[in-house]
Amino acid sequence: MSPGVRPTIRRAIDDDMQGILTLLIKHALPSVPGRDDFDPAKTVTFIRSCLGTSIVADAAGDIVGVSLMIKGSPWYSSTEMLRGLVFYLRRDVRISDTGMRLGRATIRAATRYNLPFVLEVTAGDDILRKDAFFRRLGMRALGGTYIFGG
Repeated sequence: MSPGVRPTIRRAIDDDMQGILTLLIKHALPSVPGRDDFDPAKTVTFIRSCLGTSIVADAAGDIVGVSLMIKGSPWYSSTEMLRGLVFYLRRDVRISDTGMRLGRATIRAATRYNLPFVLEVTAGDDILRKDAFFRRLGMRALGGTYIFGG
């Protein structure tokens, strides 16, 4: 990202596909479980399924953040909710207000759809900072994510 470029927060579109894919592979993938079995085709299909409800942080054509969301219901209910599947901001823009603007846009999307928003955090780095960030957005912890092996 060029110095002085303030990313635009906007709805993700088909043209963002490659930028989102590059962001996730290059920056997010190293911190998630199961990364040794990376499947590019599955990742592309996953991102495509989320484009209609998702948001990006776009720095003059460089996707530096993404909130991938999808409408769906949990296994135990038919109540629809907006599920946050990936919320990622590139490290070099985390010191700016971009993350908070992306987070607020995510909350506004849930409000616009009149749906509860549930986000699962699966990357194990900076857990306490992530917790504080999401609480500043008005979210509360619902449970935890645990892993054995991998």
